[in-house]
Amino acid sequence: MQKILIICTFVTSSLFALPSDIKNDEELLFARRIIEFWRDHDRTFIQNQIENFLSQYPESEFTDHFYAILADIFIEQRDFERALASYSLIKNTEIINRVRIKRWYALYQLHHYTQLYYEIAPQLAFVQEEEGIFYYAEAALREALNLKDLPEQELQQHMLLETALDAYSKLQKSERFSGNAQLAMAEIYRYLGHLDQAAKLYYAIAQEQKNPQILYRAATLLALCDETKALDLFARLAKGGGTRAAEAAYQWLQLLAKTKQWSVLKKERRCFLSTLTEPHLCIYHFYLGMLTYEEGHYQEASEPLKQSLVLGLKPPHDRNAATALLICAREMMSPETAEYAYNVIKERYPEDIEEASLTRGICYRKAGQLDLASEMLSHIITMGHSLPILETAYLEDIQLLTDQHKWEDAHNRIQEFLNRFPLSLQRLNMLRLAVELSLADLSSTHHYTQLACDLQQALSIPNLYTPSETLEYRLLLAKCYVNLANYPASLVLLNELVQEGLQSAEIHYLFTLSLLQTNGTPEQIIEHGEKVLTMDPQFYEINRLHLYLFNAYLELSCKLHNDAYAQQAADHLFSVIDHLPISLENQLWLAHTYAKQPSQLSRARHILERILLGNKEKMHKLHPEVLLLASIYQQTGAPLKALDLLEPLYQSNPSLNTCLCLASTHKDLGHYQKAFLLFKSLESCSDIQIALSAQLENARLVLSHPEVEGNSQQALQTLKDLWVQKSLVSEPIHLEAALDYIDFYTRTHPKESQLTLLRSIKDHFTSERDICSKDYHESRRGLYEKDRLYQSYMRLLDAKICLAEANELKLSSQEAESKKKAAHALFSTLLQGKYAQTAYITQKARLEVN
Repeated sequence: MQKILIICTFVTSSLFALPSDIKNDEELLFARRIIEFWRDHDRTFIQNQIENFLSQYPESEFTDHFYAILADIFIEQRDFERALASYSLIKNTEIINRVRIKRWYALYQLHHYTQLYYEIAPQLAFVQEEEGIFYYAEAALREALNLKDLPEQELQQHMLLETALDAYSKLQKSERFSGNAQLAMAEIYRYLGHLDQAAKLYYAIAQEQKNPQILYRAATLLALCDETKALDLFARLAKGGGTRAAEAAYQWLQLLAKTKQWSVLKKERRCFLSTLTEPHLCIYHFYLGMLTYEEGHYQEASEPLKQSLVLGLKPPHDRNAATALLICAREMMSPETAEYAYNVIKERYPEDIEEASLTRGICYRKAGQLDLASEMLSHIITMGHSLPILETAYLEDIQLLTDQHKWEDAHNRIQEFLNRFPLSLQRLNMLRLAVELSLADLSSTHHYTQLACDLQQALSIPNLYTPSETLEYRLLLAKCYVNLANYPASLVLLNELVQEGLQSAEIHYLFTLSLLQTNGTPEQIIEHGEKVLTMDPQFYEINRLHLYLFNAYLELSCKLHNDAYAQQAADHLFSVIDHLPISLENQLWLAHTYAKQPSQLSRARHILERILLGNKEKMHKLHPEVLLLASIYQQTGAPLKALDLLEPLYQSNPSLNTCLCLASTHKDLGHYQKAFLLFKSLESCSDIQIALSAQLENARLVLSHPEVEGNSQQALQTLKDLWVQKSLVSEPIHLEAALDYIDFYTRTHPKESQLTLLRSIKDHFTSERDICSKDYHESRRGLYEKDRLYQSYMRLLDAKICLAEANELKLSSQEAESKKKAAHALFSTLLQGKYAQTAYITQKARLEVN
């Protein structure tokens, strides 16, 4: 630390009171002459005279006085060693006390601080002079500083600093020593850790001083404890010009950078550019660029960073500048800037080239120059050594391949990455991405295999996915198993999902597919298939599902002989009849199934029309189905369409069935005579069933239409004969003949009891008294369809009996009304469902219900 040079006052003549006991006149005269020369300030002559005197009179009473004068002369000559030697020869206590300040001054100038401290310390209580106190303070401070690197002397150092601080504090108001004392006290406070007090003193000194040297020193010290005030002082010096302006500007720049005051650094751009010397200008550009870079303003940062490198920025800053510039280029997507920064690093810091290459490659990727970027990243992956850089290069290359929709290449890179970096923090993300990439490319069985492997690997990692994602991907894995025909594995996984409470149309559809391929029971297939339809009626595979359910219901129907299941099978098949290619066999089965149900005749008609119409070959081959369609036309009120089918068919193939169907069509169209003749031609044919049908129809024509030539009594007898000659194989001809007989007979014999006749018919068809009846019922019970037909006609008979009872028996109005309601209920059940077996039944029931 610099200190103000203390100019000591020389000894006055009062120091030389003449000794009273000097006897030698020559000695006395010599002494007086020296004193006179002293008062005349002839220092060189006096020095020689004193030296001669001391050699002649070494024991003189004037010796101590002359040693004091000689020491003063040496001090003037700044020969402090000789001065100190002269002061040391003085023996007179009084003179010693009078010259002690000068002696301390000599010690101070010679930097003998330890000796100075230990000389003053014992006398400190008696020292009144400011100089003495100052030397003591300085000595204590210097001693403390000598101990600062000795940890074992920390306590001693602290004591010395406190001692110096106390001494300096006594000089704060001194005109000569206040400045030095305040500066020293500020430093002591800093050493002691009292930074607030140090800062106050530094700033106070700076405010009072005009000397740039002192201001610069104060600012430098303030920077250690109060950066805000130091910044203020450096700014004043930089803007004020002078010898310290350039240095202050540089210190100001450094401190602004340290405190990250970007706005000030940018705002004072003009001051810095005009004040800083050339070696420091590149530093300014460096800081300006780096600070802007740290703010994320990459475009703004790139120019000063590049300028700092152009101006010759030195290490280590040039490394940071080039690296930052490369990152700016990456973020700006500027390959040109990236190349400049990359070349700087390549030339100056080749050890950093691997990381620089990575950043450069990312820059090219972001800029859309994908081929070059891929080449750079692949080179790093092939030739790189740094694991962190290699890891990032892999990740960037994976991203690049993904952006290019190169799913398979990206997936392969992920597998390399997982094998090479099994402990990577990105491992979980890569496992997730592998699944996504496999999902993006499901063009073949190979890719389903890959997806299944990815899912198995990903799902084995706890907490990789959220609970909802985990369920979704487990379901996806089950779907993969189905696609890969690994049905047992899919069933295991699907069962787990269902047991965990997950229900969805997709799950049950996959269940259905898996059960179909693993010999699942029809009941199981139906259970899951129907759940799909319930949960999602618009399910994406709904048509195929209907087909699966058709097969399951049909199998179950055949196994259990259950019409309800057959009906379900038919309904599912009909749902896809216009959407999927259905075999002709199944289409015909469906048409025949619906043709047996009066309520489903429109569906049967639709199916047969799509099979037959417009296809002459099928019209020729499928003769029974053409007749069935004609029959349906008749039943659905379109006899002309039936006629259009039958006439050409009859011309080309005049079979008994065609003739029967044509006759029925003419009957429906009101061509009763034509119908009668056709039926008549069939009454004696070899086909008993057709012959009986023709007899029944002709009897009805004769009895219903007088214009038809025929004997009504004979027709009535024909009905009775058909009734009596019951045969299960010919039903419902006999049942209908019996019912028609009652209708026609009671019409011509009104006095006859309809109830009696109905009961007799009921008895006739339910009795098992004779062998023929027993055979009839035994056969009926063994033939499901015939039995169902029989039960429907028996219900119609029961309904008629109930109505006749209400009308003929002497019942109370309440009983009669109850009978009518019961009859109405029975008739209603015949209009649809399993009892609506024939058009005859539904027609009779409709007449009564309406």
